[in-house]
Amino acid sequence: MELIPNKEYFKKYRSNTLASTSNNDTLFFDEEKTVTARIFYKVIRQGKFSYRFLFSNIADSTFSSGEKSRANLEGGAYEIISAFACGCCDTDNKNIPDDCLTPITFDSSAIRSVKKGEVYWSDEVILDISKDQYLMFQWTVRGKCLPYTPDKIIPSFVLDENGEYIPSCNFPQPQRLQTLHLFPIG
Repeated sequence: MELIPNKEYFKKYRSNTLASTSNNDTLFFDEEKTVTARIFYKVIRQGKFSYRFLFSNIADSTFSSGEKSRANLEGGAYEIISAFACGCCDTDNKNIPDDCLTPITFDSSAIRSVKKGEVYWSDEVILDISKDQYLMFQWTVRGKCLPYTPDKIIPSFVLDENGEYIPSCNFPQPQRLQTLHLFPIG
């Protein structure tokens, strides 16, 4: 896998959401921390598509004063423990059964070690998102220095110590949700 997506990747895959974003800040923890989070994207085109999720381990702009995080600051190495996606109508996190979650893999593995400053993407996964659904992305990552976007304006949640998803922007997210085809599969 290449560390930086090439032009062919962007010719082949198109974004299917207007919520694509870059990282503009960095979470710093004193010791490795495990974060489980969910984010809900409204897609532009509904239907069954082959998706890939693009990620960046770099803060490529500055949200705050730049004292701690700044443009081009590489995130630290971290581990993806699991990642899932599905179509769902429920953004309050109370009725999303585990059996509806489609595993997201990276080089055919559910877990992945992410290098400092790496740009990478998931394997293809087929998701069917209907008219009234959001594309929900959920993952668990572990690290000490994680680039993220603190000013998310779409439903975003982290799992707290009581096992409840609470509203929060404090986690890394995919930069783009790319579809393989401009028209639904099937």
